[in-house]
Amino acid sequence: MAEDDYTAPTIELYSQIFSKPKMTEKLLKKPPFRYLHDVFTATCKATNYGKGLFSGHMLDSKGIVEKEDKLKFLV
Repeated sequence: MAEDDYTAPTIELYSQIFSKPKMTEKLLKKPPFRYLHDVFTATCKATNYGKGLFSGHMLDSKGIVEKEDKLKFLV
């Protein structure tokens, strides 16, 4: 499967789980931190996957401004 072949199935799968944030090819190819955070938290809310992994300010993407905190979230 070529790299571009993964965006359509990803969009289809996540669109069934939540409506926001919108899944777009452009955002999936080069996602900003806020988008990744929003996708993860929306997935948690819809499926309980990752529930309890983060707490406090780590659940609010606006509260994560330091590079160190962003890296902690992503790792």
